[in-house]
Amino acid sequence: MVAGTIYRHRLSLRCFSEASCYKRIITRRQLAPRKITLQSSGRQKALFTWELGGGMGHVTVMSQITSELDKHKLDPWYALSSPELGLKAGFDAGRVLAAPLWPGQRGWKYKPAKPARSLGEALARSVFISAEEVRTQLQQWLELLARIKPDIIFADYSPGALMAARALGIPAIAYGVGYYTLHEGATEFPRIWNRPGLVPERTEAAALLDVNTALNQLGCAELDSYAQTILGTRQLAMTLPLLDPSGRKRHEPLCNPVLSHALGLSKPEGHRLFILFQDIGHPNLLQGLVAVGPPATVYIRDLPGNARRRLTDAGLDVLDKPADLGKLLPSCCGVVHYGGLGLSSLALACGIPQVMVSTDLEKYFTATRIEAAGLGCHIGMANMTAERLLQAIRYVRGHSGIKNHTLEWAQQNRSSFDPPGARMAARRLEAFASEL
Repeated sequence: MVAGTIYRHRLSLRCFSEASCYKRIITRRQLAPRKITLQSSGRQKALFTWELGGGMGHVTVMSQITSELDKHKLDPWYALSSPELGLKAGFDAGRVLAAPLWPGQRGWKYKPAKPARSLGEALARSVFISAEEVRTQLQQWLELLARIKPDIIFADYSPGALMAARALGIPAIAYGVGYYTLHEGATEFPRIWNRPGLVPERTEAAALLDVNTALNQLGCAELDSYAQTILGTRQLAMTLPLLDPSGRKRHEPLCNPVLSHALGLSKPEGHRLFILFQDIGHPNLLQGLVAVGPPATVYIRDLPGNARRRLTDAGLDVLDKPADLGKLLPSCCGVVHYGGLGLSSLALACGIPQVMVSTDLEKYFTATRIEAAGLGCHIGMANMTAERLLQAIRYVRGHSGIKNHTLEWAQQNRSSFDPPGARMAARRLEAFASEL
């Protein structure tokens, strides 16, 4: 089964074969691709795409936005790097296609030796790794778009779709968080981590050369700048001004962030911590959390039995499934997590201080911005010790000053959360579609 296939049922796993073609392992039975039939409905066919990033966050945001769209104007289709998540989110199976995959999504393993200073450097070493890989990706997108024939593309973190749309002359809106949605007219990626003298593993110039080589081989116009790999005809950044790397360079208006829950301010008398991590891989992390003490609610997706027992014995409430954040967060005095943008934005909306243990460049940016605003504490995973983690948690939990400041910030910035981001985004996307 190849990119562009429409699936009727839920899929379980994607892997990459030695023949460099995609295949699916189906949980129940092998499925045959269904021929795409295109019908004219008098509406604009809008293709929502998602390529990079993991988890349910991207499709959850996409689902919230499409639920707000005027279906009399736009006819939504989907091309997703993980189509099974689209089906889980409730998308019509007949409109969900498998998007082409970049190397890291096909089983290619990469362990960086040096930190990236910008998103451009991160993409250079893990996505645009060679002209051959870029050409393969773009060729599949060109074929997919030629078959679907969308009137407009709404691209979430989708460099392949954006470059293919540019080559075919299809209007494309790059939308998403500020980290990967650059400002209009950007010619370079914002520098997020400043470290003088650091020589990147792979330069942005080398990546641009490979991208343009691939475009040239496909008979497409070359890019003028590396930033154009993720620029659309128009851009729609859905983020808080505090968390926008483009800052004052962005002249187009921001859209409010799309939150998973509509939340009010936290209760001043709340004493419970909410702790969320994907795993407990770092030994200092478990040691620090055990010493936190109740009341605390913990959800760690990949939690070994012995670690669960240690946390439970320490008096912490350990969940077996994701928490209902709508009910839990307003009663919390602090959130401890990696610094993911979704939970960070929810905590900011509630006025809850955060302790963030960052693991990548995006989380580093989010955590350092929140810390600089006096709304939380940041610890890099590489520099984390149990003592530093416990000290930060005790500060957030026991210091009334940071609690009051965070609540005051949330009150002063209510317009950044209301109206809801999904509704704002839907209206903006509809306006773009009517203009282009």
